[in-house]
Amino acid sequence: MGLNVAKISTANSNGELFASYDRSVKIMSISNPLARAWASSINFDNYVIIDLDAQGWIINIDLLAKPRLNDQLTIPDSATPGAVQWVIPPAAERFVATPILFETNRNRRIVRITFGPILDVSAQTQAIKTSEQVYLQLQHAQLKAILVDFGQKGLWD
Repeated sequence: MGLNVAKISTANSNGELFASYDRSVKIMSISNPLARAWASSINFDNYVIIDLDAQGWIINIDLLAKPRLNDQLTIPDSATPGAVQWVIPPAAERFVATPILFETNRNRRIVRITFGPILDVSAQTQAIKTSEQVYLQLQHAQLKAILVDFGQKGLWD
């Protein structure tokens, strides 16, 4: 259960993701700028909500959790530029009770959202770079983590 890969393709505008943080409501969002109709949502333990279009492209991700400090976070060196289409789960599987870990480093430049047990990056993990800012980490054709590089500005003040 979770968000399963339907297809990985070369980088394209449908799969490009960008992150932002709304300080007024304290929600981090990751979204695609193309206007598309919403088709379904997957709710991960009431902390992460992922909205997909009818073809399985991510429209928006909202993160509703407070981060922990982890100064060991790094951006994957071997990330492949690409785009990921997802399998739209049946209605019965659109709520996933799984631990969510939200982490950031001290300067709040890097953010990681991990789905399920702590990600073992030494295990067979594939990193897809969807933009200069957002990376998806896949393991066994399933989303295991999202990494965001906010650059020099950091996530919060």
